[in-house]
Amino acid sequence: MSDFFMSKYNTLELDIALRIGTSFDLIKRKIRVADRVAYLYYIDEFSKDELLEKIEQYFYDIAPDELSDNSIEFADNYIPYLEVETSTDTTKIATDILSGVLCLLIE
Repeated sequence: MSDFFMSKYNTLELDIALRIGTSFDLIKRKIRVADRVAYLYYIDEFSKDELLEKIEQYFYDIAPDELSDNSIEFADNYIPYLEVETSTDTTKIATDILSGVLCLLIE
């Protein structure tokens, strides 16, 4: 499986599919993961603020030299709070987000 780590193409494609900026319920939040730019996509009402804060704090604590370029390895090692799945299919990712799943894209 190829990685879906963020590129301008990936984020633009996902922004278009989700119509980011058209609905105030769909959130695209810029964060940092191990000194890399990342985005969280989620539906505002479906995500608990406390959980998002915990996840973000965990990401901020990852040292840049600890971050793998392999999305599956990253998910296995650094996302302890949630059920995790990796995908390169933009349609599936958009559908999952609209179903209440949190999405993380890392540069």
